[in-house]
Amino acid sequence: MYEVTHRELVKAIQEHYKLAQELPKEDKDVPAMFIWGEPGIGKTYSVRDAGRIIAEAEHLKFSFKNPEDYQGDKDKFVVIPLIMSQMDASDLKGVPMNDGGFTKWLIPNNLPLRGQGIIFFDELNRAPDLVRSSCYSLIHGGYLGDYILPSSYLIIGAGNRVEDRVGVYDMEATLANRFAHYRLLIPTPEDWIKNYAFPNALDHRIIAYMHFRGKHLHQYDPKIKTSMAFPTPRSWEMTSHLIKGKDDVSLAYSTIGQTAQDFEAFVKLLQGVDVEKVLDGKQAFPSKEKPDQRYAIIAA
Repeated sequence: MYEVTHRELVKAIQEHYKLAQELPKEDKDVPAMFIWGEPGIGKTYSVRDAGRIIAEAEHLKFSFKNPEDYQGDKDKFVVIPLIMSQMDASDLKGVPMNDGGFTKWLIPNNLPLRGQGIIFFDELNRAPDLVRSSCYSLIHGGYLGDYILPSSYLIIGAGNRVEDRVGVYDMEATLANRFAHYRLLIPTPEDWIKNYAFPNALDHRIIAYMHFRGKHLHQYDPKIKTSMAFPTPRSWEMTSHLIKGKDDVSLAYSTIGQTAQDFEAFVKLLQGVDVEKVLDGKQAFPSKEKPDQRYAIIAA
């Protein structure tokens, strides 16, 4: 399995999409991608980020998770996320109807008829057998019953690994062989700050904390029973939404668990700091023996 960082994965998605545009329209066998990775490390974000970059390069408007755009628009690049663990086989193939004595399948409205973009099969390896089987011809061949996938759409699947112990199925060889497989690595704190926290304007106190306690960015170990709330890049984003603009950060316990105790102590160092006095030299900058205070004041 090919291991990639977020930036490398985004570049790979661009390459796969470029291939989809270059192959003849009658050739529907554009290599679909499957992204493997631990819970909460940014698989969905990587796909969304790649879609936004492709849209900008193609001078198209970007659309993510907007059903109004799912039927295709020549002026938009559409990313359609489908949570496969929540679907039945009929949700993909559609429902049958009588058409002059013959069976005709009504195509679901979340499968595009025109335009360009990405169909994102999230949690595919948590989907029931019938749902996974229904995807075979669509993933490698570009058709499903009466439906034909527009050649300018790329299919990407994603899921956790069996060793993550989150209730996924072993992917059968017949399905696995239809994908090009990428394992998304857990981001380093520096990479996460640069490529996610800053672009998405996460709370500056979280960014400062990651500079100081980067090991707390992702603390999921499938071998150890964790509390319901634990730190991941996803849960830190949730934390940012809960505490942004507030002095009280106690709600962080609901998203990152006991790590919030250390984070709360770090945030308290910010309170009462007069940054103007520090800049003017009227208040001493903390010594090297107090790195937590130095990071806190720099963040302020």
